[in-house]
Amino acid sequence: MGSKSKNTLAKMEETRYAYNAGMLLKQVAAGLSSGRIEFTTEDGTTEVIDVPCEVNVEFEAKRKAKDDGTKTKISIEVEWFEETLPCGCVAVCTCGACEEEA
Repeated sequence: MGSKSKNTLAKMEETRYAYNAGMLLKQVAAGLSSGRIEFTTEDGTTEVIDVPCEVNVEFEAKRKAKDDGTKTKISIEVEWFEETLPCGCVAVCTCGACEEEA
């Protein structure tokens, strides 16, 4: 087995207007649809995540009654395992060689 490492590329937790939260989700959705998510980190570095054709998706919506009101939460999780393809690309073939082999 290979070594295990965890590298957080970006993390955000803040209060936003619902419209702005929707725009963030729209950006992520566009990246998932195109197979490439691009974003800028806090230090100004541009990060790119290549997305494979198939991903695991988990969606959950729940409400919880509390003394001071009802808390509503929506969670969306998208994950996949990256693997090295025959051409040497990781997760998604970006060179086209794998498609030529098929």
